[in-house]
Amino acid sequence: MKKISFLFLTLSAFILASCGSDDEGLVTLSQDLTLEEETQVDIPAGSSNTISVTESVELTSGDLDEIDDISDVTINSVKFIIKNYVGADGIQITSSTISILAANDDVIVSLILANASNPVNIKSFSDNGTVIEASSLTDDLLNQIATSFQENGRIKIKFDATFDDVPVAFDLESKINLTVEGTVI
Repeated sequence: MKKISFLFLTLSAFILASCGSDDEGLVTLSQDLTLEEETQVDIPAGSSNTISVTESVELTSGDLDEIDDISDVTINSVKFIIKNYVGADGIQITSSTISILAANDDVIVSLILANASNPVNIKSFSDNGTVIEASSLTDDLLNQIATSFQENGRIKIKFDATFDDVPVAFDLESKINLTVEGTVI
């Protein structure tokens, strides 16, 4: 009986050692990609002149060429574009923030798009293809965004705005350029 137990323990130790967790043989890949999400803003005549909408920007396996196990995400840029505007020429956004939320809805950062002393003419932004680049994000904020993508596969974009008149309709396009590193399993 002792010989069988010893043989079993020796065999088990050999199997566990050969199934170790070293990463030899795994291929590490890096892929740059841009995730895009359009938020439709549509306020009909006679409605409130304020809006609050939230959309998810997701990183799915379909976005990745061959990476199976994500080990790192780096945010390269965060941009917003107002486009496809339908409404009167002079309508302005008089107050607005674009917030980037973690997957659990914690606010990572809120960017001021417009305020009373600096309103935004929506038609002008849309017609000119104005890109709103979140270039002031610190490394810590970029890392928080990257962590949400890495751990939860998504972030959320929340757009809050007040307009000086309605009706208005346009799309707010979010573009997140990132680098994903991981292994092929």
